[in-house]
Amino acid sequence: MKPALHLLVLLVVFGRAAVAGTPTEGTLFYTVNFASRDVKSVSYSFDGLSKFTLGIPQPIAATPGADGILFHPDGELVVAGQADALFKIDLATGVFQTVNAGGTSAFHLSLDPSGKTIWSAGNPGMLAQISVEPFGDAIARFVTGDDTTITAIAFDSNKNAYYTSASSGGFGNFGRIDLSTFTTKRSYRGLASAHGILFDRFSEALILVGARRISQIDPANLNIVSEIDLTGSGLQFDQASADGKGHLFVTDNTGRLFFLDFSGTGLVGAASNFRAIPFLDGNLHGIAPLSGLGSPIPPCSFTCPSDIKVANDPGQCGAVVKYPDLAVVGSCLEIAFEPPSGSFFPAGTTSVLCTASDGAGNIVSCTFNVTVVDGEAPNIVCPAQVTVLKDANCQTVVPQINVSAWDNCTQPEELILTQVPPAGTVTSNDGMLIVIQATDKSGNTAACQTFLTVADKTPPEIGCLRDLTVPNDSGQCSAKVKFVVTATDNCSDAAVTISCDPPSGSEFPIGTTTVTCLATDKAGNRAECKFQVTVVDKEGPIARCEPTTNPAGQTNDANSGNVGDNEGFFQLIALDSCDANPALFVKDTKSDFVAGPFQSMDKIKLTQARGREPIQKKMAGEIVAQVILRGDAAVYAVDASGNKGPESICKLAAGPN
Repeated sequence: MKPALHLLVLLVVFGRAAVAGTPTEGTLFYTVNFASRDVKSVSYSFDGLSKFTLGIPQPIAATPGADGILFHPDGELVVAGQADALFKIDLATGVFQTVNAGGTSAFHLSLDPSGKTIWSAGNPGMLAQISVEPFGDAIARFVTGDDTTITAIAFDSNKNAYYTSASSGGFGNFGRIDLSTFTTKRSYRGLASAHGILFDRFSEALILVGARRISQIDPANLNIVSEIDLTGSGLQFDQASADGKGHLFVTDNTGRLFFLDFSGTGLVGAASNFRAIPFLDGNLHGIAPLSGLGSPIPPCSFTCPSDIKVANDPGQCGAVVKYPDLAVVGSCLEIAFEPPSGSFFPAGTTSVLCTASDGAGNIVSCTFNVTVVDGEAPNIVCPAQVTVLKDANCQTVVPQINVSAWDNCTQPEELILTQVPPAGTVTSNDGMLIVIQATDKSGNTAACQTFLTVADKTPPEIGCLRDLTVPNDSGQCSAKVKFVVTATDNCSDAAVTISCDPPSGSEFPIGTTTVTCLATDKAGNRAECKFQVTVVDKEGPIARCEPTTNPAGQTNDANSGNVGDNEGFFQLIALDSCDANPALFVKDTKSDFVAGPFQSMDKIKLTQARGREPIQKKMAGEIVAQVILRGDAAVYAVDASGNKGPESICKLAAGPN
């Protein structure tokens, strides 16, 4: 072995000037299949400019055969033995476990995206399916379709499977394979690079290596987007590995390692890419993946949290939600949630996408739901009291009560308001409790209540009497007057009280008195009316004449039957219920003559002279007048109301014939 050959490769290769690339370093795990049939490792580094350096190979294990190589998910190596054998190697001790390949010859290996199966194939030959856990003997799988033998399998980021079918010299076939039915569909026949195959996470492309050619194929349409043709170089490409950062490592069965930095272009065939082809080890075959499936970096995997269900934050139409920690397996970098943890989630269900990548560029994702349940009741405020009026029928229609209602999620105009009893209800009650309920879109409810006061503001209708005129009661300067005033009300006639001033049955004085009546219903509404009661004095005064002494002190006595003048002295007296001083008159019964007026208690001299002319003479002293009459003296009185009382005859004494 010549260590000096592993130290340096210049920047200029095959006369092409390389552009600056991306630095990288690490360890390659590879196999040689010669006398020793070794499994080895070697360090490498690339400064991104001018140096690609390999370290000194380090032996790991010597197996009975060695070809394809990859990492088991538990970190140990799995090596295909170019026969009916596979080896699982402990890196620390070099001790290996052997299982059979199901009667097939195991050359190239690939790890299924499920992480549960390793696939091996011949050169070309039958497929074999090996369980990852527990690691055990393989099961042979017969392949049908356009090609029935397989050399290598690779998987893209969508877990689609691709195959090559070729001998060690390349120039084979390439296409898709359905690993549920083991059916192939060929896309290319006789493709020079169709031998080894991998999926590069950096360019998201399939890379095929075989013979002296490298092809880059777009998995979306299976078009070849770039190629390297090294015809004349003496190389014999077998298998390849990519680090997911734009660096490709390809084994050559003659012992050289082809290194390609295409991190600056993304195309393997770009002329500006840096290439190096140092010698590594004699009879190189397999090289373990540096990224993706089967690489020493365990694929990133995790399980999303279970769906999260929370209540809304108080007063908010949603909630701030933080996710629980993920249960991560492997090396997961750049774990991202959309929406991020701690975001505000609106009420309802939101899907959360969680994505992560590992150092090899593998992207994994899962989704879970965050449901925010709006469990907050609306807010509703009723007025303390609402007053409406009764109509003429003592009824009212229940109105729609205006309330203030709002909610954390539902717009006020979208809240459903329910009123009990509903608006439009006809009632004759004096009041009632009304309940209004608000319901939001989530079915949450809240209620408030108000008291509906049904007020009677309609006054009763009072039926006043017409003005009354009545005579005075006999012997009274007044009259007791009874009357009936009625009233009706919109709610209850019986509930109306009527009061009059003066009340019915009162004693009304002579003259006109105004009676004021007030009708009051049970609600306190009032109606007033007025009418007049006139008491008319219809009773005449009582008049009489009382004989009195003459000035000489003699009493006049009637002297009936004598011929001649009759005369006498009389005191006139008048009594009236209303008039304290009615006027007194003396009427001649034999003529139209009337003497007077006199006041009550006046004293007069009456003379009956049948042949003389009736006359009233004023006298001096106690006797106010002499009244000479032809006939009898009929005394009567007239009061202030003009009422004339009955006549009373004054008896005169007979004079001489």
